[in-house]
Amino acid sequence: MNIARTYDLGIAAIMKSLLLEEGIEVIESFDSGHVSIAGADPSYYIAVLPDDEYRACKILRDHNFGQFIMS
Repeated sequence: MNIARTYDLGIAAIMKSLLLEEGIEVIESFDSGHVSIAGADPSYYIAVLPDDEYRACKILRDHNFGQFIMS
């Protein structure tokens, strides 16, 4: 389940690292293959298992990455 999105690979890597450090499995979805009617989506997504969604979002908010959460 995608929980966060950014256009910056560095920010995506930091968010992934924070979650992994807290024991949350991050599903590999760094490279966006999404193509919409408007063109390609150059975003980097952070995805976690559904059971980890609430905790992962809390961790990202606690580390000032709340603006990237997709809810």
